[in-house]
Amino acid sequence: MDLTTIDYSSFALNGAVDSYITTGGVIALSVFIVAAIVNVQRFRGRVFPIFAGLVAYLAFAMAIPSIFTALMSGNANASYAMAERPQMMAFASVLLEAVFGTLGMWFVLKGLNERFQRKGDMYFTAWGYSLGALLLFGFSSFFNYTMVLGIKTNGIEEFARQMTENASESEVIDLVKNVTTLSHAVPLYWIALGVVIGLEFVFICEIMALILGAVRGELGKVWIFVSGVAYFVFLLPIQLVDSGSVAQIIVALVIDVIVTVAAGAFAFNLFADRLQYKEAPKKERKRR
Repeated sequence: MDLTTIDYSSFALNGAVDSYITTGGVIALSVFIVAAIVNVQRFRGRVFPIFAGLVAYLAFAMAIPSIFTALMSGNANASYAMAERPQMMAFASVLLEAVFGTLGMWFVLKGLNERFQRKGDMYFTAWGYSLGALLLFGFSSFFNYTMVLGIKTNGIEEFARQMTENASESEVIDLVKNVTTLSHAVPLYWIALGVVIGLEFVFICEIMALILGAVRGELGKVWIFVSGVAYFVFLLPIQLVDSGSVAQIIVALVIDVIVTVAAGAFAFNLFADRLQYKEAPKKERKRR
């Protein structure tokens, strides 16, 4: 398989696609910056939970699923089935991320339970966990952005020749997917990716509250399972959409908004009066 499977004559790169990719990144980054400022100012969140949440994402939601994916790729039958059915691959990847990601949240909340004396600590753990997803999204966006610049500078055929000159088969397959997406995706798709990453931060805060309630015994253990199922439902839609279909992208966004609102309603109603935090000490103003 190589990039000659693409009909270059029909390849039409939207002139502003690099701007749309950048816009999606700015939206996601803005949510994280605002959330960090609010958490520090209002809830007095501390720094250590950020690193704990980030490590939990990298180890459980990223590394372990990647190992499973590599093992499946090593199996000829499984690799062929995944290549022929990309939606199956997306479904399997999301399932692995949801299962092990939920396990990672439980693990870090269990380990830091005694240190969660402030509400801001829990929010910063969720911030750190979501930061892993933001970094992954950032690397992907940067790669797509550089591809767009390369195509605009050298043309698609020359770009394809340079990129596939010493590439392995798997790298060529990934490149074909990325180039095809760049030529096929509507502008809303790139913006939607940034919106989903921003929504994911809010959603992670909500299900972490539910999982922390289960860890502390304030809620039943079943809420860990419910959180995992909700996480899977949240992650799946944007992975399955046709990047060229505005209708499918809008439906995916609506589903994510509904899941986020529902998770927030459950989290607030179930733990708001049960889960207790110590107030962070207020900063004293220096007298002149």
